[in-house]
Amino acid sequence: MEAHSKIEDLADQNVDVAAGMFYSNLVDYFIILVAATVFFGKGVEVQTVGDAAKSLRPLAAGLLFSLGIVVSGIMSIPVMTASTAYGLAELFGWAEGLDKRIWQARGFYILLAGASAVGAAIALLRISPVTLMYWSQVVTGFLLPPLFVALLLLSNDPRILGHHPNRIMSNLVGWGTVILTIGQLMRGH
Repeated sequence: MEAHSKIEDLADQNVDVAAGMFYSNLVDYFIILVAATVFFGKGVEVQTVGDAAKSLRPLAAGLLFSLGIVVSGIMSIPVMTASTAYGLAELFGWAEGLDKRIWQARGFYILLAGASAVGAAIALLRISPVTLMYWSQVVTGFLLPPLFVALLLLSNDPRILGHHPNRIMSNLVGWGTVILTIGQLMRGH
């Protein structure tokens, strides 16, 4: 039997989540800062990861960039394939978990193998990861507002969350984010 977290245990996880979000946003900030410094207004067109590495050469950051790409790839492959398999298995109501035997969670392991195969196919078919990332972000930008609205409605539904719906501050930040996101989409950025 699986052990699930209780509502009372979630408060202990706030520090972990806050630290992780702070670190993630700090890394994102510096990625944006370096990209803006190196690429903006210089006529640099980045179609491949190699193009980005060449553009960083004057900063003597090419080696660090290459190392970062390799390490992030090695770290993200299992995370992305597993999270895809977990999410889809949950959606379909299938048994899931790396702690289960293949015969106990066939669908989950098929999804895991499929996600790995799609990643390998992208590499083998020489599909530009930069172009793929760009278009995935375009799609994400259009899907974010309706998905965020659905999430906010669910997180305020007492039939689902009982006595633990969103608090006022969470709702203010959430709906403010929805409004800002829609505003950015309307501006065309």
